[in-house]
Amino acid sequence: MVFGRRGGRAPRLVSAAPFRRCLEAAMGRVSLLVGGAALGLAVLAGDGAWAQRGELRVVEAGRPAFRPPRGMGQLMVTDATGSPHPLPVVRYHAHVLLHPPVALVQIDQSFYNPLPARAEGTFVFSLPRGASVSRFAMFVTHDALMEGELIDRQRAGQIYESIVYQRLDPGILEQTGENVFKMRVFPIPSADTKRVLLDYTFPLESDDGQYRFVLPLPGEGEPIWDFRVTGAIRGATVPGSVVCQSHPQMEIECKADQPIRFNWKEENYRPAGDLVLRFSEPVGPGPRLWAYTAAALYAPQVTGTRQPQEQSTARAATYFHLSIPPEPPAGPRPPPAPADVLLLAETSALTPNPQAVRQAVAKVLGSLRPEDRFRLASVDVVQRWLTPDWTPASGDQCQRVLRRFDEGVFLGALDLKAGLREAAKAFSTTPPGRRRLVIYVGSAALAEDRQWFTRPPREEIVLSLEPAILDLSRAGCSFLAVIPARKNAGEERLRHVARKVGGLVFSTEFQRGQEEFQAWLNSGLPSPEPILELSIEGASQDDVFAPTGWVPGRALTLVGRCEPTASIQLKLVVMRQGQPVVRQWKLAVESKPDDVFVGRLWAQRKIEQLLRLDQSTPGFLAQEPRQEVVALSQEWSLLTPYTAFLVLENEADYARWGVPRQLRRRYWSPPEALEPLPLAGMRRWAGGAMKPAPLPPFVERLQQAAVAQAIDAARQALSVGDARRAQFHLDRVAYLPSAQRSPQYQEMVRKVAQVNWRQAVLQALGSHRAFFAAPAAELAPFVPDLGSLAQPHAPPEFLRTHPHAYRLLQSVQVEPRTTSVAQLAELLAKRTGANVVVDRKALDDSGLAVDRPFEVRAWGKMSLREYVRRALSQQRLVLIEEPHRLLVTTEDAQDASQRLEVHPVGDLLHPGCTADVAELGAPYLDAELAAQTRLREKLQRPVTLDYREAPLGVVLSDLARMFGDNVFVDLKAMEDAGITQQDRVSAQWRDVPLEESLRWLLGPLSLEPVLHGQTLVITTREEAADRRLLTTRVYSCRGVVYALKPELAASGA
Repeated sequence: MVFGRRGGRAPRLVSAAPFRRCLEAAMGRVSLLVGGAALGLAVLAGDGAWAQRGELRVVEAGRPAFRPPRGMGQLMVTDATGSPHPLPVVRYHAHVLLHPPVALVQIDQSFYNPLPARAEGTFVFSLPRGASVSRFAMFVTHDALMEGELIDRQRAGQIYESIVYQRLDPGILEQTGENVFKMRVFPIPSADTKRVLLDYTFPLESDDGQYRFVLPLPGEGEPIWDFRVTGAIRGATVPGSVVCQSHPQMEIECKADQPIRFNWKEENYRPAGDLVLRFSEPVGPGPRLWAYTAAALYAPQVTGTRQPQEQSTARAATYFHLSIPPEPPAGPRPPPAPADVLLLAETSALTPNPQAVRQAVAKVLGSLRPEDRFRLASVDVVQRWLTPDWTPASGDQCQRVLRRFDEGVFLGALDLKAGLREAAKAFSTTPPGRRRLVIYVGSAALAEDRQWFTRPPREEIVLSLEPAILDLSRAGCSFLAVIPARKNAGEERLRHVARKVGGLVFSTEFQRGQEEFQAWLNSGLPSPEPILELSIEGASQDDVFAPTGWVPGRALTLVGRCEPTASIQLKLVVMRQGQPVVRQWKLAVESKPDDVFVGRLWAQRKIEQLLRLDQSTPGFLAQEPRQEVVALSQEWSLLTPYTAFLVLENEADYARWGVPRQLRRRYWSPPEALEPLPLAGMRRWAGGAMKPAPLPPFVERLQQAAVAQAIDAARQALSVGDARRAQFHLDRVAYLPSAQRSPQYQEMVRKVAQVNWRQAVLQALGSHRAFFAAPAAELAPFVPDLGSLAQPHAPPEFLRTHPHAYRLLQSVQVEPRTTSVAQLAELLAKRTGANVVVDRKALDDSGLAVDRPFEVRAWGKMSLREYVRRALSQQRLVLIEEPHRLLVTTEDAQDASQRLEVHPVGDLLHPGCTADVAELGAPYLDAELAAQTRLREKLQRPVTLDYREAPLGVVLSDLARMFGDNVFVDLKAMEDAGITQQDRVSAQWRDVPLEESLRWLLGPLSLEPVLHGQTLVITTREEAADRRLLTTRVYSCRGVVYALKPELAASGA
């Protein structure tokens, strides 16, 4: 099906109601995309997404779009069948502190995992419009609470993935949409609970001192075993004004000279609706000021010499929140004068939510008074009038116009300037005494916004609207915009028009915007008073946030930042009844530590401003502005799309991963806030000592499915000879009653046990296991009794020359450090108990001092032998193992100490018999082969890198921690090649295997990664080639050659 045409003429708004309704009911909404001469069709999902750049996107019918959960959110895990399921909530405590102009909400939740294994979960929740996350913490054990830290989102994701690969205990909280958040949590223990803490702040604003606070509560899922809502109201409160009509069981306690407290507790409870609390505060005659003067922040910064220095990360400033009440009228406030309302309804293909546009238009028309008049026009490529002239606001007239508008199709591009200029011309016939309102409903998104690399700058787009703004000003219009979509490029454009003409902007996608829009409609559509001038001494215009107009009868709220000061000096000029009115105030600043929330309110507005500019300026947040968003986010603990809260297992991990803990100001934690305490009984609850609410009915089904999947996975693993993996799958569900009752499960356990025994025997053969890996029937004539090899051990001949092998193979955790030969020798002696001798004469001949410090750059958990040998190589030293000592000497001395051993040929050839297969073992080789297999797998993991002229040492440190295994940087080889850790490298790519990423990153410096021994070694290309081509290993050849008997040789076996 094709709609529209090629060519320059604008497509007509056709009547296509049956077609549109059919597609809307079946698949979504219909839009026609006009890009130049081409026309494409896009079917939109229920969340308002649309096909960008002409791509066709079809949404599967019957599959509802995901909606962010209300209230406490949901912790989702994947069961054995691959289906996501929410975990039941066993504990939900919400503590609310109401302290106008802000509210603090503390959520403390525990989720129960009934699945047969620990899992990684995703916690998804949404917050009200204007709310901001201020704290994220997680109990890494039942007793240990760890606070999250805000860092760059990409960096947080890299750290999280690296830690999860190591099966440790991180958590990460990210913003995935406008006030929609996703938290990844690992691990969630099996048959146990995971406790998560989340704090957020919410603005409380009022014109007359009456406040309404809404706490979203869950209304779905299983009943909550331990449910509680507590809180307090700070400040002066009108007696008897605190009411909770939504839940009358709420207990409210009022005591003189104390905050009002409320409490509500239930067991095995499912809330029936949101909590709504109302209260009032006395309103004074003058402006009300909250202020907080913040000192500069300093944090240690690592310099090129790796010496920490104090550097300022945030400047000192005074932050203020100012509420100016409306001027009281001389008598009763008269109703607004009759109005001529011109509605411009956006009908372009770029409109994200056509249905919301229709609803907003219907709401405006339904709010008009009998004395008002209206005109309705649709705007896309051109403007088309749906009413030929000004129409009285009667019910029948409005309904006819709405039906006609509802039958239209959204198509074409948008010419905003032409639409505004045509609207200004319509008021040429308006008689005096009638107010003139232009209400624009839509997103104001232009086709240029989608052309990321070629669209004009924001200043040029805004400048093109100046003729339309001038026409509206000459016509004496007030301009109001209703934006029914999330943050988009057109919002800043509409705000600019409203600021110039005098008007308001409502974002009705969110609850607060809907309430403000409805309040304006209920008050008779009053015309906003244009703000001609707003200046505060010591503050720049970009640091002061105020509405684009002042609505009569409502308070004017300002949030700003200025230089540290003892008073706020404000000048305000508004246009009132055609005359400029000047107001000036000088307000004393009383900075209280408890008013630190004022800084967060300002930072929240500033970040929103930067993010809006990101939607209207090409690459705006690519460099410095993005860094400003991240810095503000870290300073004031504000989660943004560019940052994430990261919770690590302990403070040492923050230092290990280079996450600073000094970049933020303190949390707003007034005396009435709650401090989380460990729950001593939670583990007993999880173990069954306490009787919880019944688990959801899907738990038994999940457990049966888990057993079935484990059997299938074990069968598949056996088919490729991986009995260890098969045993892993079976062990995960072994404790479930469903597994104990399943005959198929018991049979699979027996099969895996048989294969495991055989593989254990073959494993004991070390590097020579391939000789015996054929099917048993073929080996029957040759295989001796292998039962003694079920437990691997080293051959006696190997232990004779390497008596300390097992101690040298013990693992040690290593980090970059400065050491010396003497310290390494001491480490060897302590860990092995052997005689460790340093060949001082050889070292003196080479000019090396035993106590001279040198740097070793190594990460991971490698064997003691591997680490010491790597560290000694930085001084061109070697470790020689002898029967009665461990010798540290130079490479030249090692060459001189080689011995020649002669063995008779009889040791090689044993006609008619085979040697004891235990003599074929090679523990060092086995350790290397196992480590290299593991390292190769990890090198194939995709990584995302974003470095711009970063020091090589810093980048290698990040990559080593991301790798999560043994890494060694050959500083000696780099030094010989003239390469330093301060050399600069750049890397900007996504989802590239780590091995390939290392080659791309290190190639320009002639460095290369190579697997050698048990380690990934970063060294020069010349050294890497040597390590690949020459590997020296010494074996005993005893019993390798076997003389076949003549009859066996003749059979061709």
